[in-house]
Amino acid sequence: MDVSVLIPTRRRPARLAACVARLAGQSLGAQRYEVVVGLDGVEPQSRAAAERAWRDAGGARGGLRVIGGPRRGYIDVRHRLIPELRGEIYLSLNDDVEPCRRLLEVHVRAHRKRPAIIVGDSRFVTWANPTLLDQLLQGTGLVFFWHAMDGRDPDCDWGFRHCFGLNFSVARRLIMEAGGVPSMPLTYGYDDLELAFRLARRFSLPVLYRPEARAPHRHRYRAMDLLGREQALGVAACRYARLHPAFAVVLFGRDILDPGEVASCRDRVERKQEAMADLKASFLGLDEVPAVDDPQEIARIYRKHLPLKRHCWRRGLLRELARTSEVTHAAS
Repeated sequence: MDVSVLIPTRRRPARLAACVARLAGQSLGAQRYEVVVGLDGVEPQSRAAAERAWRDAGGARGGLRVIGGPRRGYIDVRHRLIPELRGEIYLSLNDDVEPCRRLLEVHVRAHRKRPAIIVGDSRFVTWANPTLLDQLLQGTGLVFFWHAMDGRDPDCDWGFRHCFGLNFSVARRLIMEAGGVPSMPLTYGYDDLELAFRLARRFSLPVLYRPEARAPHRHRYRAMDLLGREQALGVAACRYARLHPAFAVVLFGRDILDPGEVASCRDRVERKQEAMADLKASFLGLDEVPAVDDPQEIARIYRKHLPLKRHCWRRGLLRELARTSEVTHAAS
């Protein structure tokens, strides 16, 4: 079997069904791939939606597996199920992407040419009546960086920071040889980058972008969601800095758990509370601001709100440090 697609999911049966239906009709031969849906917790609706979508779209018998498990987060779904996959190539997808018909074919063809981590194009869909926030998500580095990857040399190695878990593939054997995906219960973020970091270090794998491997991302963030995401990334940063310090030092350019760094982080958060409250009000308002036809204005708005993004990340880091300190004190 050429490729195994793994899709962690939780409480998005409609989006999952749309994704699975598109995977059922791939241009790659039906016997050359499998789709594995990993349920994060008790998800009878998601199971039923995936199985019905696969069947209604004419998916091959036995080509879909829906596997249940405890509620431990999407990273643990990957940790638990990657060893059970049957394909030579592991393809990571989100449950809310919309795979093009040739998605699997493009990924497989890329791996036939050279060993690499292959990243496809899963930029956000273009919404009717877009807002300024939608434009920031499409055209800046607020979340992803596809806008900066267009039109470049296909042999450009983008590095581990450009390995995005919602649409990338790599030889499954190499994942297992590198130690698999570590268990990180109820953690959000950095798992894709950490895996790519280990693979690049151990096997000298480049991260190559193949825009024709399209799976648009149907996820419309609200401003408050993005701020919550940044806090969650701060929490994850603390956890990965403990799990894999070398990765964290390279990713963040410093030891974020160094006592001096922690003190500086705390000082910045405390000193800028008032300014960040004003900036937060401005950022939340972007949900209602219509899109503008001015790239320079979009770039200006992005730069204006970058300090808020960093502030939320720092708060998440400090929150996790405080939580683990309380746990340690309680245990002692």
